[in-house]
Amino acid sequence: MLNKAMKKSALALAISGLLAGSAFAMQPGTYAGIQLGWGTIHQGGVSNSSINNVFRALGPNFVVTSRSNSNSDSGFAGRIFGGYQFCQYWAAELGFSKFTNATAKANAAASYPPGPLTANLAASGSVSAYAVDLVAKGILPIQDNFSAYGKLGAAYLNENGHINLTASNSAGTIVGGRASAGQSRVLPTASIGLAYDVNRCTAVDLGWNHIQTVGSNHLGNTDMVALGVSYSFG
Repeated sequence: MLNKAMKKSALALAISGLLAGSAFAMQPGTYAGIQLGWGTIHQGGVSNSSINNVFRALGPNFVVTSRSNSNSDSGFAGRIFGGYQFCQYWAAELGFSKFTNATAKANAAASYPPGPLTANLAASGSVSAYAVDLVAKGILPIQDNFSAYGKLGAAYLNENGHINLTASNSAGTIVGGRASAGQSRVLPTASIGLAYDVNRCTAVDLGWNHIQTVGSNHLGNTDMVALGVSYSFG
C-alpha cells in the first residue's frame, strides 16, 4: 500500500512538473525585437483652399471649373525596439518607428469669367515621418503562455514635407516652384497588444500603436498595426 501511494505521488509530481515546464514566461532582463506591419500618418491631399489661393495669384477673378485630387498616407511600417523587463508584470522600452511616405497629387483648371483667360495647375507632394518613443509597459499574464500588454509614454515625432507646384494661365503668366518644410514635437503615445511566449527567451506579439497630436500643428496622428518578435537576453 505504501509503495502504491509513493508511486502515485511520484507520478503526480512528474505530471505537475511537465505541466509547469510547458508554461513559459519571458525572463526578466534586457530584450530586443522588431515589429512589421501597416501604418498611417493621417495626411490629407492638396486642399481646395490651397488650389484656390494659387489661382488667385494668377488673377483675382479666376473660378475653378474642375479639379482632381488623389492621396495615399498609409503603407508598410516598422519598429525596432529594446527594453528591460523588471519582473513578470513591468518593463520599460525604447523604440524607433518608420512609416511609408505619404503622397498627394492635384490637377485643376479655372476660367476667367470676364474674358477668355483660362488657367491650369499641377501639384504633387510627399511627407516622410519617423518616431522615437520611450514607454512603460504593463504586462498581464493570461494562460497557456499568452499575455496582454499595454504601453504608455512619449514619442518624438518628426515629419518632413516637400511640394512641387506649377500653374499657368493662357496669357503666359506662370507661378510655381518647390518648397520644403518640417516639424517635430514630443507627443503622447500608447499601445495595446497580445503576446505569446514561444519559450523563455522568444516571444511573438500582435499590437496596435497610436501617437496623438496635441495643440495646433501640422503633424498628423499616427497608427500602426504590426506583428512582432522579441528575444530576451536574460
